[in-house]
Amino acid sequence: STRYISMAKAKTIALQDTDLSDGSKVVFTVEELVDGGIKTPYFNLVFNDGQTQWTYRIDATNGGIIHKEDKALR
Repeated sequence: STRYISMAKAKTIALQDTDLSDGSKVVFTVEELVDGGIKTPYFNLVFNDGQTQWTYRIDATNGGIIHKEDKALR
């Protein structure tokens, strides 16, 4: 069976990529593993710091960043 990285690891990867690695001011609104027989299972993460919202897809098998976007909330 395929070994996945942990949700915590996926969140750390996303936070480090945004330079918000402490995570203190960040609220996660979506944390889900998407694994429905698709080729590349991934963690779908959405989080914000009150000013910017980030969306990340993190490869669940190797921790790679598949997709990322950000948008201003104000």
